[in-house]
Amino acid sequence: MVFIRNDIYDHLLAQTPDKGKDTAVVLEWSDVETFQEIVHRRITSSTGHAEPFEQLWPALFDTHVRGEESFSYILNRTLMRPRDLLRFLRECVSVAVNRNHDKVLERDILQAEKTYSEDQLQEVSFELRDVSPEFPDVLYAFIGSPISLSKIDIETRLGAAGILEKDRVNVFELLLWFGFLGILDKDGEERFSHQYQYGVERMLKEASLRQGFVIHPAFRVALGCEQVL
Repeated sequence: MVFIRNDIYDHLLAQTPDKGKDTAVVLEWSDVETFQEIVHRRITSSTGHAEPFEQLWPALFDTHVRGEESFSYILNRTLMRPRDLLRFLRECVSVAVNRNHDKVLERDILQAEKTYSEDQLQEVSFELRDVSPEFPDVLYAFIGSPISLSKIDIETRLGAAGILEKDRVNVFELLLWFGFLGILDKDGEERFSHQYQYGVERMLKEASLRQGFVIHPAFRVALGCEQVL
């Protein structure tokens, strides 16, 4: 049996009483250079240009978005899945083509982010509904939310969305597991479940010593979150 996504595999494995008998080869999608190679090969295949990624990327995209290196800006707004990155890039190219630009400009990326963020919000909502159909549309409880939240803030929003108190811990952990929520480390850096191999317990243990929780950048535009931490 082949599982494309490690998070789905871990979730299903947690439901089986027959643990420890599986043999798995894990393909990690956490290395920025791996994603650069995916994009580089597609550019090379489409254009015939064989220059290194570092030369091809600035020829096709503005180098920075709001002061951040543009490839990192785009990748950081994905859940570290190749299809998410490719979807965002296709939307960027589509906006640039429609505007008759000969390369993807910073404002094209920002415009593409609006559509991409809406798509991501809807897609993860569907995934959450498949896993826990009793909690439909829970992500929309965070419309207008600050980016940075305490656990009490999160529980308050879940309560306002009609999530019973007995279910809030389960929903909260699902939001962490899916990567909708992450933690802030002691240096103020955002960290999400893929960086912990989807180990929610470890995240919670570390979060108890840290500053709080954050909404993933992929969803902030669609939810209208405050843009400052």
